[in-house]
Amino acid sequence: MVETPTRSRVEGWMSGHLRQAALGWQRQADLTEHTYARARHAVDAVPWSGAGADGARAKIAENLTKIPDSLSVLRQAQRIATMGADAIDAAKRVAVDAIQNAVGQFFDVGEDLSVTDRMPAFFSAALALVRKIAAAHMQADIRAKAMMLALADEDVARQLDAVAEELQTFDLDGGRGGAPKPGTPQIVGGPTPLTPDGTQGDLNSTLPGSGIEISGDGRNNYPTLNGERNPLEVPGGRPLPTGTIVGPDGRQYALYGEVPYIGPDGKPNPNYATADTTVVDLNDPSKRIGVLPGISQASGAYDPATNRMVIVGNDGPNDRTRRLYMSDPIDPKNPNGWMQTLKPQGVIAGLPGDRESQLVALKGGGFMLVGSDDFDTKVPGDQPMGAITASTPEGLLTAKATPLFPPGQGWPGGAPPYGPTVVDTVYDPVTGKETVQLRVSTWERPPGWVPTPAEPDMPYNPKTYQTNITVAHRSK
Repeated sequence: MVETPTRSRVEGWMSGHLRQAALGWQRQADLTEHTYARARHAVDAVPWSGAGADGARAKIAENLTKIPDSLSVLRQAQRIATMGADAIDAAKRVAVDAIQNAVGQFFDVGEDLSVTDRMPAFFSAALALVRKIAAAHMQADIRAKAMMLALADEDVARQLDAVAEELQTFDLDGGRGGAPKPGTPQIVGGPTPLTPDGTQGDLNSTLPGSGIEISGDGRNNYPTLNGERNPLEVPGGRPLPTGTIVGPDGRQYALYGEVPYIGPDGKPNPNYATADTTVVDLNDPSKRIGVLPGISQASGAYDPATNRMVIVGNDGPNDRTRRLYMSDPIDPKNPNGWMQTLKPQGVIAGLPGDRESQLVALKGGGFMLVGSDDFDTKVPGDQPMGAITASTPEGLLTAKATPLFPPGQGWPGGAPPYGPTVVDTVYDPVTGKETVQLRVSTWERPPGWVPTPAEPDMPYNPKTYQTNITVAHRSK
């Protein structure tokens, strides 16, 4: 049963993933058609005779009779995704217009799409009654249009599920082929070679798919939010991002360590992390809405299956123990109350590390945690960065890590990558694979720099790079 979405869910509804998938299916159809045309011409052009040649030509001919059905399904998927994106966008516009119409007539539209009057109470009783009736009509209209948006989205998903089933059963030899249905996620590819991303700062956290960038120390100044000075003012210090969360209905949270410039001994603070994590709702990025006490360098994700917030953080600024926390089910009337109900679930055994991490909910289902570590080259098997995946938050506790950049391999300028953050993920429901776009930071030795008594420490020289990881969603 489809539930009526909330206001923030309606206003934040997205269809870009459908358009991207449609483009991918169109390209796959074109490539398939081109490849088999070349194969047919190649066999025909070979000066080959006899039983072997006849058999090869017969096999190609047999396979070619099956290809049109596959191409038809691919193009059907492309049409469904394109038309579905159009339908969702249109339904969203209608629902958002209804909300804005009510707001423009001095009504409040709540998160649950309830409509209440904002007009002063001293107007006549007759006018108050008229506006009460108008509010009831607007509320019914808005909720109906929000439901139509949710139904449009579900209808597209239902149609694509049917297409995915057809493609998963396609096999040139008549067996059951194709990719498995979405299920337990597993890292199967990457990381791809690092490509330069920027030099404006490091620790550039983001909310996947949003384009938002939250930098650490800027190259020359205070940390930034989307290229401008971060509005969160920290007396005597600065906000260094530790992670982000996309919460219920698209609510966007940024997580920070409020790091002092000067330590208790009066000397420059050598630490880049704090014992607690500050939480900010990016609707107003200048204000703190809470603190996660005793959770250092936190990041998080929302679990829609249980309506809970999932947090991963360290036991302390210099502690390699990462711990998993989960909240009670989130109360829509108190959407930020999850911060007071977090409970530890256990230690994430496979991915220890005292540097930055990010937890994300994968579009194909399940979760991925990427984390970096101030590793020791003298410790056998120690890794600067790794990733784990699981179908449930609790599964992360025992998941085995995949090393991403083993010592000395793929390090720009010889500097180990750190500060992983997921820029976006792209999920293909037909192949069951999800591409995770990852940004990492490095602190490389400036060209020509040599230590001197006046400058013994290497200058701050931040750079960021991007890479891709492939996750397959295996059948359970």
